[in-house]
Amino acid sequence: MDVFIGWSGAASLVMAKGLRQWLPRVIQASRPFLSSEDISKGRRWNPELSAQLATTNFAILCLTPENLTSNWIHFEAGAVSKNPGGSHVSALLLNVKASDLVDPLAQFQHALPTKEEVWKLVVSVNSAMEPDRQTPGAVLQWSLDQGWPEFEKIVVQAQDTLKQSATPAPPERKPQELLEEILVLLRDQQREHTLMGRFAATLTPEQEAAVLGNPNSVFRSLVPRMSLLDSVSEPRLPLRESPPSNSKK
Repeated sequence: MDVFIGWSGAASLVMAKGLRQWLPRVIQASRPFLSSEDISKGRRWNPELSAQLATTNFAILCLTPENLTSNWIHFEAGAVSKNPGGSHVSALLLNVKASDLVDPLAQFQHALPTKEEVWKLVVSVNSAMEPDRQTPGAVLQWSLDQGWPEFEKIVVQAQDTLKQSATPAPPERKPQELLEEILVLLRDQQREHTLMGRFAATLTPEQEAAVLGNPNSVFRSLVPRMSLLDSVSEPRLPLRESPPSNSKK
């Protein structure tokens, strides 16, 4: 299975190159793709990159303080996440906390470079493969144990590069900003459910019975809640502006 490794910035590239070499030693059936290494010299990189993004269903983004607002990272994450067939996007955080992430990156799963969290990431990659290509759990655990010292060296090299780049750490986000972001997400969910509930109210008894009888219907749980959803009022708070997106590879 192809695994797209996204990067932007010097430290992120060090991490991505190391991950490209390390991952197949843990999951033999994985085929990492890294744009800086896997696009042949002389080939036009844009068509090659677009083709890879269009066919890849798993992406690992190497995030550092210097690329959180990178247009490249956002573009690659969005391209993979829109692919049909159960796409997955996960971020590997280097000197970045989960609370530092903002949309759209905050919507994806993420992992710190600890053994416990990298194990979860490895399991996710392995589980996304076809059943006959998956590595057995015991073998996967053994491979991670054997390869962990090498992974730690990769992290140290990337951290050293990050120090040399003198990129400031992302500013601490104020509690008010975090609360406002949560409120925005809740508002979006409420609007979506309210619209669905109002649609459900237009159904005839026969249509409503058909919806409720279909376990895959997105409206199934909304019909009985319609009146409750419509009665919820929205508080009004000022929203913070999104940070500028100026980073480039």
